[in-house]
Amino acid sequence: TALPELAATRFGLGAEGLGQFHAASAVGGILADLLLAGMAGFHRRGAIYLVVICAFGGSLVLLSAINQFVLALRALVIVAGLATATDVFSQSMMQLCVPNHLRGRAMGFWVFAIGTAPPGHLEMGALAAMLGAGGALLVNGATLICVGILATVAVPRLRKL
Repeated sequence: TALPELAATRFGLGAEGLGQFHAASAVGGILADLLLAGMAGFHRRGAIYLVVICAFGGSLVLLSAINQFVLALRALVIVAGLATATDVFSQSMMQLCVPNHLRGRAMGFWVFAIGTAPPGHLEMGALAAMLGAGGALLVNGATLICVGILATVAVPRLRKL
């Protein structure tokens, strides 16, 4: 959501620069998918998931502070890879934890949750309007780190999955 604002205001880029940002994000997602597909036998998925959430937040904080285009492209590869890993881990753990006869309902809820993304885009847009894209990324990154820490402390079962 913040990429057009970052491209236009921080880096003074047009459509070509925004396209490069989107390409970097796609590369990060693809690399994460390939890496995770090759590591099918994860143990302690929950603990890894919590680390990934915190790292995802940290990568957003990092992106919020970068002022060089090439570094921003590299950071976007990391951000997108960690975002993809978050989705892969949460969906796979949900499927592993839900009894067979409830998987359809669980996946229906997953699809519903994914469908609620537009309010998150509105939140990011509102924060970007108030604080700038960097401020919005910083707030969202810090929030993710806090959620990861809170989940680590409040949901000990998750660390053991």
